[in-house]
Amino acid sequence: MVEIGEQLREARARRGLSIKDVEDGTKIRSKYLQALEEDDFESIPGPTFVKGFMRTYAEFLDLDAESMVYEYRSAYESQPDPHQIRPLNNRPRSNSGRRSSNHVVVGIVALVIIAVLLWLGSSLGWGRGQESAEITADTVSEEMGDAAGGAIDTSLDQNQPEETAPGTETSLEQGAATAESPEGETTAPAETTSTLAATGGAVQVVAQADGGRCWLLARDGSAEGEILYSGTLEQGEEVAFSSEEAIWMNVGSPAALSVSVNGSAVEVPEPYGNFILTAGGIERTS
Repeated sequence: MVEIGEQLREARARRGLSIKDVEDGTKIRSKYLQALEEDDFESIPGPTFVKGFMRTYAEFLDLDAESMVYEYRSAYESQPDPHQIRPLNNRPRSNSGRRSSNHVVVGIVALVIIAVLLWLGSSLGWGRGQESAEITADTVSEEMGDAAGGAIDTSLDQNQPEETAPGTETSLEQGAATAESPEGETTAPAETTSTLAATGGAVQVVAQADGGRCWLLARDGSAEGEILYSGTLEQGEEVAFSSEEAIWMNVGSPAALSVSVNGSAVEVPEPYGNFILTAGGIERTS
């Protein structure tokens, strides 16, 4: 069987490309590219990065990336180290249930305040305004009830990623791209200069959907940068990309996504939205 590194090296040579050409095209550092060609996988920070870099390099050379990753897994991951396996049940749980309870409590308190104001208004003899106030109170009560119910439904959907209700995926993808105001007006995401960007340094990111399906959009540097990845990751699917300074990401379901930056795991906080990843870590942005 032809070694993985030899396949990559021969394909690069056939195209007349140098290591520097591949580095410019894939944004992968030359020392990692050389390590792949020499089958020196221990020089790369972790199996996840090895597979991510290997897939990117193979696709750049128009090779069968999935077959190459499969060969690597068969040869080097047949006997995984149990100390390196992180049980999924140790993953931090979402606080969506607690937030839903808080929403219900806030709704009840708001209804009590409205009822007290209406009672005071009627006692002071507001006259004809009383009728419209009662109608408003009924309307607000119905809307607050719907909002509380919606919060509970959303919590249940997040805790059951495999049984997504029809239209939920579309809502997540559309909501991840743009924020919708209560009046239905769509507001484009505002560009924000991240304080983390000041740390500088190349960024190698690997994202894996280990908690269910997850919409993901990644761009180089900012929300206006080159698209590095765009699509919905299926359960267990992973993708890797890199940048010289920072990576802007739009995540549809943070609870379903595991992310590592330069070999170190980082937590993507709820709720869905936009984030900036640099060598210094992760930060939410508008």
